[in-house]
Amino acid sequence: MNRDFVSNFDSSFKKKQEHKPEPFEPDESKDVEYSGHEYIRNLYLVWPEGKRVFFAYNRLDSGYINEDQTSLRLMFGSDIVELTGIKLLPLLNSISTHKRKYVYCDDARYNHLNDDDEPIVNDIVISQAK
Repeated sequence: MNRDFVSNFDSSFKKKQEHKPEPFEPDESKDVEYSGHEYIRNLYLVWPEGKRVFFAYNRLDSGYINEDQTSLRLMFGSDIVELTGIKLLPLLNSISTHKRKYVYCDDARYNHLNDDDEPIVNDIVISQAK
């Protein structure tokens, strides 16, 4: 057996042992929409206290918004997600095209600070379909 082969093997084995993979860190960016062509798309719902949940877009069956655009109902299989807020029509449009990534729930006392046409979600309720 060739001694060089053994020493090469030993050095490469040591390098592999020294390499430590970096821990996975979730995407904490504030990008609320998908920018590329990701294959797996989820809708993340985030409450002010930090609670989070996600739903896969492939389970989204339908969406309904009321006339004054203050209540949005999304059907994900047997789950019903009800979003309450103001100016929710743009939110429904971005969800229906699977572009929305995050929906952040904000306290209603800050609604008057938003002069844009951006949707504001004040409450998120998840329930089971009957």
